[in-house]
Amino acid sequence: MDRPKFVPIGYCKGWSKEKNEWIYGWHWSHLTQAGKDSHMTHYIRIQKDYDFGLSYHKDYEVTNCGFYINLMDKNGTPLFIGDKIFCQTYEGERIIGKIRMIMSSSYNDVVIESEEGRIFDRSKFADLEYREELQNE
Repeated sequence: MDRPKFVPIGYCKGWSKEKNEWIYGWHWSHLTQAGKDSHMTHYIRIQKDYDFGLSYHKDYEVTNCGFYINLMDKNGTPLFIGDKIFCQTYEGERIIGKIRMIMSSSYNDVVIESEEGRIFDRSKFADLEYREELQNE
């Protein structure tokens, strides 16, 4: 499925084993039962348009869900939690890393985690670039 150029807040992506590709749409999940043997299944709903269920839609079971972070790379490509990106800091350091979300009781922010495990605040980067060849399931 082609990566969308316009992405509304709340949009999500996930890996579909059925289609063997990334799926973009609205996320929902289902808990089989509460308790010790419970299992959460995640889905992406693809809609023909954005009328919130009044049009044709299809649901795909997915893994590796990532939400749109309201940020685009230097080429205008929407970025999602979990995307692997190429970036360069204002100091000239070149990094390949994944977009992550850090949440604590008083602080929530999007960060870049390098392949070596270093964490960078996204404000430290001169540019971010999504590259399809860096992505994997």
